Amino acid sequence: MGGIGKTQLALRYASEYENDYDNISVVIAETENTCISSFQAFLRKINHPETEAKEADAIIQAVHQWMHDNDNWLFIFDHVEDESSVKKYIPASRSGRRHILITSRNTQCIDAATINLNVLSKRDACIMLVKYTRNSSDEFCEKLAEELGYLPLALDHAGAYMNISKDSFKDYLELFFKKKEELFSEDRKLFFDETIAATLNITLEKIGENTAARQLLYICAFFAAENIHKEFLKTASQVLPDELREATADDVEFNKAIDELVKYSFIFQDDEGVISIHRLMREVIRESPENEQSLWRSRCILILNELIFFDFSNRELRERFRILAAHITAVTNDNIIEETEELANLFYFLGWGYDDLADYELALEYYGKALSIKKKVLGEEHPNTATTYNNIAVVYKNRCNYELALEYYGKALSINEKVLGAEHPDTATTCNNMAVAYHKTGDYELASEYFSKALTIREKVLGKDHPATAATYNNLATVYEAQGKTVLALEYYSKASAIEDKVSGLEHHSSASKYNDLAAVYFAQGDYDLALENYKKALAVVEKVLGKEHPITVATYNNIANVYDNMGKYERALEYFSKALAVVEKVSGTEHPDTATTYNNMALVYDNRGRYKPALEYYGKALSIYEKVLGTEHPDTATIYNNMANVYDAQGKYKLALEYYRKALAIYGNVLGEEHPYYKGTNEAMKNTAQRRG
Repeated sequence: MGGIGKTQLALRYASEYENDYDNISVVIAETENTCISSFQAFLRKINHPETEAKEADAIIQAVHQWMHDNDNWLFIFDHVEDESSVKKYIPASRSGRRHILITSRNTQCIDAATINLNVLSKRDACIMLVKYTRNSSDEFCEKLAEELGYLPLALDHAGAYMNISKDSFKDYLELFFKKKEELFSEDRKLFFDETIAATLNITLEKIGENTAARQLLYICAFFAAENIHKEFLKTASQVLPDELREATADDVEFNKAIDELVKYSFIFQDDEGVISIHRLMREVIRESPENEQSLWRSRCILILNELIFFDFSNRELRERFRILAAHITAVTNDNIIEETEELANLFYFLGWGYDDLADYELALEYYGKALSIKKKVLGEEHPNTATTYNNIAVVYKNRCNYELALEYYGKALSINEKVLGAEHPDTATTCNNMAVAYHKTGDYELASEYFSKALTIREKVLGKDHPATAATYNNLATVYEAQGKTVLALEYYSKASAIEDKVSGLEHHSSASKYNDLAAVYFAQGDYDLALENYKKALAVVEKVLGKEHPITVATYNNIANVYDNMGKYERALEYFSKALAVVEKVSGTEHPDTATTYNNMALVYDNRGRYKPALEYYGKALSIYEKVLGTEHPDTATIYNNMANVYDAQGKYKLALEYYRKALAIYGNVLGEEHPYYKGTNEAMKNTAQRRG
């Protein structure tokens, strides 16, 4: 049951036996976010390289690998709700001194040896009260212990109160009976032990004069139970209730409010000033009347609006997101909450963050919630509604579901054109995004059309020397290059390069784009030395400015590898492809199209060297991802079929070669058309193979 002391017993065990373990870690197992945050904190503690990983699966795998490779450890999984919530975090098998200790209210939570905790004995309950109060034990002490049900949390609160008030056991017993009568004469159902409610309310009246402390307690109760940082409240001070806002402006007064709650055992504060609150205490406070609940939830929503952000460029920011996500979930998990723009902002923040963490299902769920509220509150044709449509489309694009991506981009474009106008920068951005999606589907005509629309707007509104205009020139160049229109591609790459050279410094990442574009031109001309020189200039900039795990850095690794491949320097090509692969597997995961692309690139190198076995191995890895993520009718899937057919053809396995050429040809014909170069090239290769087969 709640308030029995499960967590305290687990921590006491860890303290008593700490010398028997090389590593002891606590996992707050209440939610997915708290589990992942705890695992990340563990990886940071041991300086593990996967500390920077964004994907939850990569973080879990890293911790499990450490568990497998090490002995003499204890992991305490605290506040487990049920088996499903924690199963994937606990390694499947353990041997040696590798211990898992779980605290839970659910006796059936997992298949493990169970220790059921009961309330204290009468003797121990009385000893606890006497130690707290320094009063002599008497008949009223025994009576109070009995009335408190020998429940440790209730005894703790009563003892803390009497320690400060200097009341006798008899005095407190009278208060307790009076408070119980007041509380439970009301016609409302409580979902917790009434003794906890009574002891809590007695103490709440005692601190009633310290309004700031009471306000802080209620905010903590509606937040998640763990990781309530003092800095959160100081940052959001302008939306706090008056008394608490004044207290946060003065560290001494703020600490007084916190100390007031700590001494009565309402909250706990660790050495770093991070606050937590007992879950049963939260339940009592959160069972207040609906109007009071709504008031405090609304206040917490305003606080959280002051804390959200949209930059996830480093580990600290991603960890901060997970902490805030747990608080947002705790505050918003009730139907009585009012649908406001501020609530929509929090859901939008969660959608953005989960998209960045590649948790696309949760991203869509929260963007969907944000969209529903924005349509009601702001209207279906508001620019913010359009922005949410756009971001939902981005998630579908990241999942390579281009059909739904284009549908939502279309909704955003319709609103922007109607509300902002056909020549607004936001309209241009949506046109650009739609063009990217069409490019991914292999529809180069529509990609070119929408890139051209974006370019017209940006040249007119932003000017011909704006970085966004340069980006559109560059995008058009990629389409022309894919269409085999080399002259136009070179022309537009040069235009983009000229703008970036003019507006960006040598150490700005835009200058890296300039070097990349120049390198692409030299590469297209077959001048590999100059291509390599410029790609390496680009790499030096992006590694310094953006970091080694940025997508542009990864793209540059791939570009350098491609040049080495064409120069016949296969070992150097594999070296740079391996660098790219290490990053994309870590950042995007092992089932992402970017990972598949790098597998394909590595396979091509092995193919060019005549090493067909590893070539087919990497083509197979790429194909597995593409078929799963993009589907069996996607041009990228067809390209893998085509590449595998080339290998089988080179090995003289003509039957298999023809089988895979036919698969590729069918997709190219259906999606790109029979006039597309990919279709014609595959068709010609298939004819040649058929002739060799006889």
